Amino acid sequence: RTTVTFNVDGSTDILYSDVASGNRRTGFNTITFRHALVKYSVMVYGTEETAGSVAGTWGQIKSVTFKGMPNSCVLSLPENSTSLPAISSSGSGELQVTKTADIPVGFSNATEMGYRLAPAPSENVLNLSIATTKQTIDNLNLSVSSSFQSGKHYKIYLRFSPEGVINAE
Repeated sequence: RTTVTFNVDGSTDILYSDVASGNRRTGFNTITFRHALVKYSVMVYGTEETAGSVAGTWGQIKSVTFKGMPNSCVLSLPENSTSLPAISSSGSGELQVTKTADIPVGFSNATEMGYRLAPAPSENVLNLSIATTKQTIDNLNLSVSSSFQSGKHYKIYLRFSPEGVINAE
């Protein structure tokens, strides 16, 4: 079996398809492309009942780091034309969304910090580390558990409260 390894940079997706055969006279079978990676968007907002005090507690968001993410994607090509390529991932690295942004108040005002494209995390647990301009502890870490699937888009909402709590939805 032939394998091809792609490095994951967080901004480029990997598409693959089944095997196509034919020529200009006989034509080709239909090719369906599949996404090998998952899209993770990071959305942020503060709780409604604490207008004005969320910024006082947190300041602005500086970055959100995806920790322990696979940093390569392995495509194993099929041995025959009736099989699909197999996708797996390996390695462990960090992907970061860096953008200084205010924390808007209210879910309906949530702002997108940015996105990253990567394989699903091991054991379907996405570990995040958050940095703000007024954080009082070294690392603000939280985890999001879901059955992440390739080709899907997941919006991770981070809800900030003035009490120093961040919840992920």
